[in-house]
Order: sequence, then structure tokens, then C-alpha cells
Amino acid sequence: SWGHFPRPAGVPHQWACAPLGTPFSFYAMAKRTDDEILADLTAKQREIETRINAVKARSKERARKEETRRKVLVGAVILAEAERSEAAKQRLQALLDKHLVRPIDREVFGLPPRPDQPGQAAVSGDSTTRLEGGDRP
Repeated sequence: SWGHFPRPAGVPHQWACAPLGTPFSFYAMAKRTDDEILADLTAKQREIETRINAVKARSKERARKEETRRKVLVGAVILAEAERSEAAKQRLQALLDKHLVRPIDREVFGLPPRPDQPGQAAVSGDSTTRLEGGDRP
């Protein structure tokens, strides 16, 4: 096939040849071995897996940031309400006193240390806030 090159007028199809200067390698396609094909496909698979992992990581990071933002906003609303209403402030203090277990967390809100009770994990050095009953905030 001539592709985008016009066949000269009067030249039968079977005699047609490529324009002058076309490299021979253009016509001689080397047959690839199964090992070469497998190596190429494996490399593409690794590249796709890397891209998939990057998308998953971005999605997870976005979800984590959204969750953090929700927590900050809820906390801001609750604290603002506690500043406006003495009853809300007392409810918030009671909730914090009931649910905050770790001394470092209680200290942030000016709560006295709590005597250890069975079933409560007050682990120092743990980066997450432990709540009574194992619930998460």
C-alpha cells in the first residue's frame, strides 16, 4: 500500500514500490520473541500498577483531609456554642470528662487525671485519642 503517497499514473499495483529514500528497515519488521513481548507487557503492568497506586494514595489523602476538616468544623461549632451557652459548656465538659481517657488528652481541656478503670487503654505515646468503649471521635 502506498499510504499517503500517490501511486504514479500507469504503474500497475504489483510493480509499485515505495518512494526513493525509504529505509529498508521500514519494510523489514523484526519478529519479536515471546520473552520480549512478555518483558514489555510486564513493564507496562508495573507502570499501570504504579499509576493505580498513585491514584489510590491521592484519593485516600483527600478523604483523610476531608475527615480532618469535618472534625475541625464540628469542634469549632461545638466550642462556639459552649462559649455562648453555659448549659452547652457544661454538657461539653461532661462529655469530655466521660470519654477522654489519656492523661495528655485530658490535660488539653484542663481535666484532672482519671484513675485507671478496667477496659480502658491509656497508652502513652499513642498518637490517637482513646475514647471510653473503644469508640473513635
